[in-house]
Amino acid sequence: MKYLIFLSITYLFINNTIAQIHPLEIQTSGHGVDHTCQIFSLGDRGIVMSGDFEKTLSIEGAIAFNANGDRDVFWGMIDLDGGKVSRSQQLGGEQYDHISSVAGDTSGNLYVLVSFKRETNIGSQKLKSSGFMGSYIAKMDEKRGIRWVR
Repeated sequence: MKYLIFLSITYLFINNTIAQIHPLEIQTSGHGVDHTCQIFSLGDRGIVMSGDFEKTLSIEGAIAFNANGDRDVFWGMIDLDGGKVSRSQQLGGEQYDHISSVAGDTSGNLYVLVSFKRETNIGSQKLKSSGFMGSYIAKMDEKRGIRWVR
C-alpha cells in the first residue's frame, strides 16, 4: 500500500512539474467521437498522444484525418519547444480499430499496440484476425515509416 501511494504521489508531482514547465493546449475535434487514450513522454524529444476517432479528426485545426471505417487510430508527436504537433499518423481499416498503448525509444521510434475488428490496414499491409477481434504491435521510425508489424 505504501508503495502504491508513493508511486501515485511521484506520478502527480512529475506530471504537475511538467505541466508547469511546459504548458500545452492541444485540441482535437471532428465529427463523431474522438478519444485520446494515452500520453507518453519521450523526454526532450517531446510527448506522444494517441487515441481513436470516428468520421473525421482535426488536431490543432491543421492536421486532418478521415476515418477509413467505423473507427481509426491516431498518434501525434508534440514538440516541447513550441507546443505544436510535429508529426502524426492515422492507422485503420474498414471497421473498428482501437489503440491500446504507445511507447517510444531513445532513437525516436514509436511502438503502437492496436486491436481491430476482423481486418485492418497498416501501411500497405492488410491484416486479418483469426476471430472476431485481432491485434498487432508495430514499430515506426521518425519519418512515420513502418519498420515491422507483429
